[in-house]
Amino acid sequence: MTSPSRLTIRCARRGDSAALARLHIASWRAAYRGLLPQRYLDELSHTAWERTWSNRLASSEIHVIVAEEADIIGFVSFGASRDRDAAPRTGEIYSIYLQPGQWRKGIGTQLHAEAVELLTGSEFVEATLWVLSTNISAREFYHRRGWSHDGCTKTNSRGGTEIIQVRYRKRLADAHEKKPLASGST
Repeated sequence: MTSPSRLTIRCARRGDSAALARLHIASWRAAYRGLLPQRYLDELSHTAWERTWSNRLASSEIHVIVAEEADIIGFVSFGASRDRDAAPRTGEIYSIYLQPGQWRKGIGTQLHAEAVELLTGSEFVEATLWVLSTNISAREFYHRRGWSHDGCTKTNSRGGTEIIQVRYRKRLADAHEKKPLASGST
């Protein structure tokens, strides 16, 4: 799908690992400034993130869609829910990130819509996602798109600081036709 601004939405390819790592780090450093320890953000390793992305793109369990102009400027990753308490046919949006200069231009909305459409078409009936409890901007983004905090929280450690994540849940439209998830390793 292409918009008039020459934005292309496509499945990620294995060769996208380096670009996804750069984008992920840049987005984390901007979005989580003040929410995660600055030293932790400063020490994010491109090599480690590139390896992580290479593994994700090789997996048939993780699906990644990118937004691209001249370069990749955003992505969404999704698949089956990883939560232990997930009911059958529950999907999950694992992450949506954009280059900081691309925020609030509708690109995240397009990526979100694509992920929800593919999850719905793959016969998931609901989906979840996790977000930092203090990331008000992200929480508002999801709330405006019909997601609701379901009361679940979890605590993780990042850079020596405990962070709290909250889970959001969304009922998906009934799947009228089965549409296979895009492969993350195309």
